[in-house]
This record gives sequence, C-alpha cells and structure tokens, in this order.
Amino acid sequence: MQHFDESAVPHNLTVVEGQRAVWISGPSCIRYEAIGESYNPEQMQRVVAWLQGRTDTAVHGWLVAEPTVRAVAIWVLGGKVGYLPHELAPPWLNVLARLGARYGVPVGCSATLDPPSAANQGGYGIIVWLPDLSLIHISEPTRPY
Repeated sequence: MQHFDESAVPHNLTVVEGQRAVWISGPSCIRYEAIGESYNPEQMQRVVAWLQGRTDTAVHGWLVAEPTVRAVAIWVLGGKVGYLPHELAPPWLNVLARLGARYGVPVGCSATLDPPSAANQGGYGIIVWLPDLSLIHISEPTRPY
C-alpha cells in the first residue's frame, strides 16, 4: 500500500455546514467524475433540484471511507450520491484514514453537477474536485532499527 504524506494534500481545518471538518481544496485540485449515481436516484434528484440543474455551482461533498468494500462514498446534502472511481479508492482510503486519525473530523471537498450524458445513463452526475495524488510525495513507512 502506498503511504501518502497527508500534510502535502492541500487542506485546512474549518467549519463546513455547521461542523468542524477537514476541507480539501486548492489550485491543484482537478475534476474527477463519480460513479454509481444511478444507484442513488432519489438523492441525485434532491441535489439537482437544490442546485436547480446548475452545473456551475459548487456544493459541499463529503468523502466517507467504506473500508469493508474498499470504496470511498461521496455524500452531498445529507445523502450518498456515488463513489470515487475504483482506481482512486485505495490511495484515498489511506489519505482519509490518516486525516481522520490526525484531526478526528469528517473530510469534505467541492462538488458540482455533471450535465446529463451517456456516461451518466442520460442523467446528471457528480464531480468532485481533488488533488492528483500521483503528484504528492509518497512517504515510506518508518522502519524500526
């Protein structure tokens, strides 16, 4: 398993939606399309209605580790809307575990609507804005001597 130096992930400790949280943001964040939104149609309809279908308005997205299934769920407006793509889950599970251990609070990031497309089975999708972990320093596990 790769070990990421969580302090290199652009974040700050702040208040989001009335609770203390680690907020991941910064100019190095790039667009990642969520998967599985079609399995959460009611919550997606709620998000689309709340945003009035606008794809240029950011909302708070929460990254929730689901280690038993090796996945990272994305929650928006109090409900699950999808997951990070499978290939992103292992490194982000590591980062979320380390940030959680360090701060003990939820982890969030900016999220936006993805317009209806074939990739989203004709419906809206979710985009999250996160740093590219391949550009972040990988720390080696410490070895006892």
